[in-house]
Amino acid sequence: MFAVITVATTVKAQNDLVDRVIQSEMPGAYNPTNSSESELNKAAIFNSSVRLQYILLHETTNEELKVCYAIRVLDAQIAKTRQFASDPKYNAESMQKILAELLKEQAELAKQLRAIQDRNVKPTTH
Repeated sequence: MFAVITVATTVKAQNDLVDRVIQSEMPGAYNPTNSSESELNKAAIFNSSVRLQYILLHETTNEELKVCYAIRVLDAQIAKTRQFASDPKYNAESMQKILAELLKEQAELAKQLRAIQDRNVKPTTH
């Protein structure tokens, strides 16, 4: 029974990491200024990120898709952090700590993705 609780806790912690990373992305939102087709299209395009985030956080969304998306979000955050770390206006030491944490989370998500992919591999017969 202890092993089941430990596995359930580990899976929940992994899911929490994925959800937290997805939620950390701050998609913009756009309200159309009028009901013209161009304004409605502009709103649809801008708001698609918000909708995607909502869909990915839904419990029925494929786990592999969620992890892949979370890795993509972390990639963008790592790139921004590296950019800030090279800017003398920012404290290089604190930027390095943030970068280290992001890279640690990315490594954890990569392990999750490999485990998912290993579960999904079907043995081939020749």
